[in-house]
Formats: sequence, structure tokens, C-alpha cells
Amino acid sequence: MKLDTSAVGRPPRRRHSPRHHLSRGLLLAGLFALLSIPGGARENNDSPEMMPWRGAWRMFGPIASQKDPGKWRPWFEPRLEPTALDGSPEFLEQADVDGVQEQARQLIYDGQELDLQRMWHTNAGQGLLYLYRQEQSDGDALLPVEARARGWLKVWVNGRLAYAGGNDGETWGLHRFEIPLQSGQNTLGFRLAAGRDGWGLALQRGVKMLPPPETIGREVTGPGGAGADAWRVDGMLQAQDSAERLLLSAPAFQAATLRVAAPETGDRLVKMRFKSLGALGRPVECFIALKDGVEVGYSGHLNAETGQYQVIWQVRENGRSVWEIDHRPVTDWAGVSPLADFTEAQAALEQSRMDLDGQAGRAKDRAEQEWIAASRGDEITLRVNGMENLVLRHRIAGSAGRGGELGLNLRGCSVELTEFNAQALPADIASRWALGDDPPVRWEVAHPDPYRTDGGYPVMPGLEPITLYRANPEGWTFCHHAKIASFGGRLYGSWSNSYMHEDSAGTRVRGSISLDGGKTWSPSFVMLPSLSDPADDLEDPHKPGVSIWPNEFGGFLAVEDRVYVLGRAGYRGGYLGQSGQMGFLARQILGVDEMGPVFWLNEHAPRGGEQYSGLADVTHAQLRADGRALLQQLRLPDDFMDRSVEPRDIYRGARPEAVDFSIISHDPIYVSPDGMQVRVWRNYNGTHRIYVSTRHSDTEAWSLAVPTNIPDSPSGVTVGELPDGTVYLIGNQIAGELDDPDARPYRNPTKVWPFAERDFQSEHFPRDPLVLALSRDGRGFDRAWAIRHDTPNARFNGLGWIPGFQYPDAVIANGSLWIIYSVNKEDVEVLEIPLEKLAEAGESPAANAPD
Repeated sequence: MKLDTSAVGRPPRRRHSPRHHLSRGLLLAGLFALLSIPGGARENNDSPEMMPWRGAWRMFGPIASQKDPGKWRPWFEPRLEPTALDGSPEFLEQADVDGVQEQARQLIYDGQELDLQRMWHTNAGQGLLYLYRQEQSDGDALLPVEARARGWLKVWVNGRLAYAGGNDGETWGLHRFEIPLQSGQNTLGFRLAAGRDGWGLALQRGVKMLPPPETIGREVTGPGGAGADAWRVDGMLQAQDSAERLLLSAPAFQAATLRVAAPETGDRLVKMRFKSLGALGRPVECFIALKDGVEVGYSGHLNAETGQYQVIWQVRENGRSVWEIDHRPVTDWAGVSPLADFTEAQAALEQSRMDLDGQAGRAKDRAEQEWIAASRGDEITLRVNGMENLVLRHRIAGSAGRGGELGLNLRGCSVELTEFNAQALPADIASRWALGDDPPVRWEVAHPDPYRTDGGYPVMPGLEPITLYRANPEGWTFCHHAKIASFGGRLYGSWSNSYMHEDSAGTRVRGSISLDGGKTWSPSFVMLPSLSDPADDLEDPHKPGVSIWPNEFGGFLAVEDRVYVLGRAGYRGGYLGQSGQMGFLARQILGVDEMGPVFWLNEHAPRGGEQYSGLADVTHAQLRADGRALLQQLRLPDDFMDRSVEPRDIYRGARPEAVDFSIISHDPIYVSPDGMQVRVWRNYNGTHRIYVSTRHSDTEAWSLAVPTNIPDSPSGVTVGELPDGTVYLIGNQIAGELDDPDARPYRNPTKVWPFAERDFQSEHFPRDPLVLALSRDGRGFDRAWAIRHDTPNARFNGLGWIPGFQYPDAVIANGSLWIIYSVNKEDVEVLEIPLEKLAEAGESPAANAPD
């Protein structure tokens, strides 16, 4: 091997860019009857004669990546794939990668194994190598290739993916495949990404070209007799049409197509139902072509160690991937789409899972899938029902006016197509979709930087947090859902307190009181005790029992001068054969660690809560009367537990749908100076956006919730109005790219995050910093500061743990804005910001105004 001298010993350059995130792969055996295919795509056992692929190659690299080697799966990384070097149809001499001009160098390859880790002294899992060359062919042919690789290999020919597979570098994996060559000059591109345990490459090519197999090109009849003269297949190995179905088999070496008559407009809706009959090669691809140059679907790439396929969903433009996402996070935190089904999504949320299947019983056979794809302007969306119930959404700049061919692109698989219905985008879907184009609330400061613990926000000086509770190793280490209130000059704080797992059995409400307006705070004490034994086993977070947490829309309420702490209770782990909510508990606070009796605001005690009286059974007349008054403040009827409506939606108004049918919750309300009520929603679909709905009076229905450009980690926020009418928003306004459910949070290597490997939720960015934003008109937030940042090291383990300062609540009292929040879901702090300080800060120039 000969190499120009600049390559020898050159360490990879280190970068800091939004493309460096963690990713977690997941092996799937569902999209296809996914087969192990020894020896590559050819069905015969005749191995072609091979020889070392000697000669000159154009080389880029090594290019560094800041991945955790144990988690890195390069083909699953949406910001690693679509670069100028990935799948370029041009024979490039230089390319911009992360803002750095990578220059090509010449590699004279002599057929030996390239131990890249030793050559370049790079750490395993932290390098990329690109090799390009041009290959002449006298006609259409297949070029046999045999690659031995440690790491993850991808191959393109003339800009289209030809092969993908690999391992973590523990051994030399063997990759056999065939590259389809066209008559004339062909550009071949190879990319090797370092595995966790090393990286290396050796290449061989066939001595002789092979003729491509014969394929079919003809008109076909679609299911139900559709398209008798308007459907056509090209490049298929097999096409059998009938009135009920269309059987298609596509070769592994290149994509085959089904083309159907297209609506005249560029805005289209396609509904497709099919069954997979098996994989014929690698990679496996299935894409709906929505308009000229635009397709959406998935690639299944073979894992050389397991013989199984791993699935990545992609949006392609002109054959090149422009957006990619791993299958795992989209099934848990899918992107949102106007095609999703709200009713099923909401039911799924109650079950703590994502399920956007629109009709009961649809696609009962897991091999059957239903896809619905649509385009509007330059935005496209895909919904997949019947299997993982996936929803994706993406924007391709410049594609709005395109029309052209529409159909299905397949590769390396056989399918049974039972429906393919293409039409112009219906007006009702188009109009609803358009509602999100101009949200009523905007973020008018610069987008945060997720690689800084302060998010790039100016840090508000002079703030000193007060610790109300510090978890200790003896137990009850999990704290969350903090609430704060003020009555008669006193301040009251409460939070949920679990033994070690979030909202688990035995969770109770703990709190603290300040009798002097916040100057000093009492030692914390239990305000609402546990209703069952705690989940105290690290390996058993779902122990049956009861959980109690502060009421989200009123942690404390007062009747005249009598202050009550309120909590909500729910069953956990099928306790007593029950599930769901139990109701509300109330208890009068008489003083520091001095409490009245606990009682239910339900008419009668629920099963498992009989140790406390229901409101109808409370013997003390004052308590019973106060209980009725508390229900009036919560706007709840006496029989609220017998109704199907969530009590929070009775209090705040019927919950609206989101314009894109995404799952939304955590909904505080503020009122803008012009009287507009704004209900602020957390999104559960990986958009990393705040959603809002509006109305102008309590009697109006809430508008559909629309996505804003306000970033969110995601987490809970709190909102309200300062005395001068300025609106505040406090939360974790930190994110990478919006609308990307696979955006990976940074992991600060200086932090000790004890159980991130098991329980840290990969779609969350750490809830750090805690951000205060202000808006003069309630519509544009044009001031923002980090009021807490640089999370301390976590100390304890437990299910549901996420680092950061989170789930804040706030109240204005005694001339200050008081903010309570949990720290790493372990400790609880309160922060005072004098209103004078906010007034001064609000008049100062915006240090983080957008460019």
C-alpha cells in the first residue's frame, strides 16, 4: 500500500457539531420474514473468482466522530449519513464535512488488510474512511465484490446505495455482494465507519463481470382491477397480477419500480396495503415515490454477525438519503403527521405506549402493513399502521412544485400488494395541515446550543438556590412534580417522593413551609403518606401498589384562611386488580409538620384507599364543607370520578386535538396582555417543540394545538404573568434539530450518570439548563436566560431518571418570583428572583437575539 505522507499518523480532527449524538441500535425481525442470506444475494452456490482490488483510490479521511463507541451505529445516525461524501454520484476532489473542507488524497491499494486503527492511531469507534474510484463497463453488468471489514461498511454506485452491513469490529466480517454497473463510467463509493472494537478493510473484486439477471418490464393490473392500462412495472424479477393482488419480486442488485397514474397536482395522498413475503438479498428497500425525485420508506441492512436485518427509515431526494432515523426511537417517540389517529394515540398515552393504528383489528397479521403517505408543498409525511405504527414527517426544500411519477420502489424483496390508492391530497387534510404554518406564539431568541450546559443563553447573575430536600442513601431518593403556592405571606412547597423509582408504588407527597415569606424554610416533612408499601427493589420498579403525587392544577388550595395540600392517587402494577386513577386526597396544613386528617375528595373512598374517608363519609362538618369548596375551586362535580373526562380537562376546558394529531400533555395556561388565553403543551412525539392552543374566553373551545418553534427537551414547563402583564415561561428550552425524534442528546463526559445505559431515555435532551423566557405581548418570547445550569452529578439509581433541573412551578409572592424544581429527580430546590431584577433584565438588550 502506498499513501501520501500526510495520511500517515495523522490523527482525526475532532469536531463539535449537532451531528454528533448517541444512537442505540435495535435488531428487528418484523418488517420482513428477515432471512440470513449466506454468501450474498446470488441464489447459486458458485462463487465467482476473486482478485485483490489493486490500484489507485481517491481517499477522504480519517474523519473523526465523537461517538460513544459502545453505542455508535453509523447508519442509524441521521446527521452522519447525508453528507456530501455519502453516496456522491460525482468523483469529488474535496467536500465540506461539518464545515471543514476535506481534501481527497490518493491511496495505492495493494490488496493487503488495512488496520486503520494502527495506521492512524485512532481510537476504535471514532473514525470514518471514504474510498472512491471509477469503474468502466462495456455494458450493464454486475461486479462481484468481497470485502473483509472490521466496522460498518456502506457502498454506493453512481449515487445509489448498493450495500450496507457490518459489525462492531470484534472480528473481520465477510461481505459478499454485487455492484450493478451501467454501460460507460461508474462512480463507486465505499465508506467504513470504525466499530467499537476496531476498524480495518480488505477489498477484492471479481475477475469477471457477471451478466445481470433478466427482469420484467410490462403493464400490470392492480388490485381490484385498478390501473389496467396505467400501471407498469420495470426491473422486477417477477410480477403476477390478479383482481385481488399483485405479487412483486425485486432483485437485490438494484431497485425495481411500480409506476401508477398520478394526480395532476403535486399534493398527493397514497394509501398502500401489502404483505412481505421475504427478503431476497441485501439491502432490502421499500419506498413510496411521492413525486419527482422524492421517496419515503425504509432500508433493511444486514448485520454480518447475526444474519438479521436492521431497519432505518429514510427520506430520499434523487436517490440520495437526505434524512434518516433508526427504527427504535420512532416507534416510541414518532414524528407527527396529519395522517395520525388522535383517538388511538390518546388511548395509547394512557397505556404509556405509542400506538397510532387507526382502526381496531386493522392489519392483524403482523406481516401485513398499511402505509399512508402524503405531500403538501415541500413537506411529506408517512404513517405506517399494523406493525410498529410509525409516523414520520420531513421537509424537502424546493420540492413544492414537483409532480411527476408516483409509485413504489422495491429492492431485494418479494411483496404481495393488495392496495395502492393514489389521489390528490383531500382538502380537509390539506387545510388542517396548513394550520401549523403560522403559530400564534413564537420563539424570538436564538436556538439553543445543546453542547453547552447553559444552552448558549446568558446566565442570570446573582441567583442563589435554596435546598428544600436532599435525598440520602437510606431511601426515598426520587423527587419530582414540585409545586409551590403562597397564602397569607407564607410559602408552601410540595413534591412527589418515591423510594427509588418514578411514580412507583408507595410514592408519597413531601413538602416544606416558609413562615417568613421565603427567608427560611422548614425541614421537609411528609404531607400525604404512602397508601401502600414502596417499590424498594431496583430490579422491580413495577411493584403493585398506590402512588400519590401533587395535584397538577392546584398543589395547594385555601378555603378562607385554611390551607390544604392536594394530591392525586393512582394504581400501579395492577394493584388489587385495578388500574388508572383513584381520585384526589386533601389534608389541612395546621403548621410545620402539623397536619389535619387525610380525606378523599371523592364521594366514597376507592378500593385500596379505605383507610381514609370519602367526602360523603367525613364526620367533621368543617372538613366536609371545605372539601366541597375545594371541589368548586377545581371546577369538579361531586361525581367527577364517575365521568370519563380527565379532571384536568374539566378544570381547564376540553382538551383539543393537535393539528397534526400528535400526543400532547402537561398544559399550563397564561393570559396575554390582549386577553388571549394560551394553553401550553408538551409534545410526546419527538418534535422537541412546544405546542399551543388558544381561546379568548372561558366559554370558548380551545383551538387545535399547533407546533411552535419554542424548543423543548422535552419536559414540563410553567407559565404565568408578572404584575406588569409580561408573560413568563420557565422550562428546559434545549434541543438539537426540531422535528427529529432521533436527535441524540449530548452526554457530558464529566458527569456521572449512574444508570444511563438502562434507563436514560434517549429521546430526551438533559433538562439542563433551566430557562426563564419573557414576552411583553404573550406572543413573541424575545428574552431568555439560564437561571440554573450545569447539573451536578447524580447520586442514585431508579427508573425514570433524567438529569437536570426539571418540572418547575412558580408563584409571585412578597415582591419576587419563586420557582421550585427538582434536581436530577433527587433533590428539590427553590429559587427567588426579585421582580425588580426581572424588570431590569427585561429592559436590557437581548444577548441572544437571533442572527
